[in-house]
Amino acid sequence: LTMGKSVWGGISANKIDDLVRRIEALGLKDLDVKEEFIRGGGKGGQAVNKTASKVRFTHLPTGIQAVSQQERERSKNRFIAL
Repeated sequence: LTMGKSVWGGISANKIDDLVRRIEALGLKDLDVKEEFIRGGGKGGQAVNKTASKVRFTHLPTGIQAVSQQERERSKNRFIAL
């Protein structure tokens, strides 16, 4: 999973470091996770409906999915979903 600063936007470095530790502890690998960005819907108005800020991660070996469209920003939804 890409952990470059440009991907995470306004998420603090401490939170990113904690997330990286958790991902490593779980043994998740890039090749095992499919990441998709989807147009959101529902509350949030035009900004949510016209941009692909909704994030869905799928763990390919198990089929488990994590989805977030809680925030308007893709980087925050990505962090929440992970």
